[in-house]
Amino acid sequence: MIVSTAARRTVALQVPLARFAAAGRGASALGLLAGAALLLAGGSARAQSCGDTLTANTTLTADLDCSGYGGTALRLSADNITLDGGGFTITAQAGQTAIGGTQNGTTVTNFLIAPNPTGIGVFLRGDSNTIGGSGTCTVTGNRFGVDLAGANNTIVRCKANHNTYGFVFLGAVSSNSAVIDSQAQDNGDSGIAVTNSTGTLTLTGNDLTGNAVGIRFDTVTLASDSPAINGTNTFGNNSIAAIYGTLNNAVISGVQITSVSSGGNGIALTGNDLLIENSTVTGRSYGVQVAG
Repeated sequence: MIVSTAARRTVALQVPLARFAAAGRGASALGLLAGAALLLAGGSARAQSCGDTLTANTTLTADLDCSGYGGTALRLSADNITLDGGGFTITAQAGQTAIGGTQNGTTVTNFLIAPNPTGIGVFLRGDSNTIGGSGTCTVTGNRFGVDLAGANNTIVRCKANHNTYGFVFLGAVSSNSAVIDSQAQDNGDSGIAVTNSTGTLTLTGNDLTGNAVGIRFDTVTLASDSPAINGTNTFGNNSIAAIYGTLNNAVISGVQITSVSSGGNGIALTGNDLLIENSTVTGRSYGVQVAG
């Protein structure tokens, strides 16, 4: 029950993010949000079952098993509301989304998302949304762990492990994004994937070990000399590269990349106006490769 409240060496990743966008992945995921029942607005709103649409602050009081429901388990449908998972687990049907929405200023915190290899843990489109914060924030075994598009979105103190992609900022509207003090480990493709983003990007204090790619950039152009990555991030055993992709106008500072895994690269980037400083890469097939 729920109570309201580059490199010159070509590296092929598992599935290019651009392919998902071209195939209308975002549109299909939004389609999963359709058909949810609208709750009454106000502080006493209650989500009684899978497929409910939330328009007020809501706190889970038990696990929510929607493995038999053919749509998004819970949908946020109002700006500036909070979904507090209460530390409970949300389970979506195979290929569906656990938490979705297209709102602004929402917070999703203190939750666990059950494994769903073809599904999405959290899928939000909008600005100034926050995932995590206090309490548990864990997405495990999904195709996309946390998938965001919009401006000024933040992921903080979350875990996205054993997914295909851990944390994703997708689309040209993604700007001024941040992943802070979070963990993305052992994801089949990327720990953090950023595509077609502009503005600023803050990636600090994250554990990105065991992913094929620690941080992947797909055609990202930041504000001039924006500090993209600093030395508080941890990399290790990234089989393709610790930092990889197409990145422009960025500063990478104080990065330490040491662990070896099957010939993976350290930093492999294509782009212009890049500054890599005060960093160390050891034990990799290629330490730093930059083409642009």
